[in-house]
Amino acid sequence: MARLIAAQIGDAGYVVDHVASISEAEAALAVARYALVLLDRRLPDGDGVALLRRVRARQPGVPVPSAWQGF
Repeated sequence: MARLIAAQIGDAGYVVDHVASISEAEAALAVARYALVLLDRRLPDGDGVALLRRVRARQPGVPVPSAWQGF
């Protein structure tokens, strides 16, 4: 599902970095500034929600929409 979403966003003309684990996400956040972060709850090395605090600490103000809040 994540690959499909990333492809559709890319097809709409946006640059997308798709990573498959918390460790890959942390590495990407260390080297790039993001306009938006989408997190998956089920990752092979943990829950994406556990990464949320670290995302906000590294990149304050970056939007991280959630399914329960809507986009």
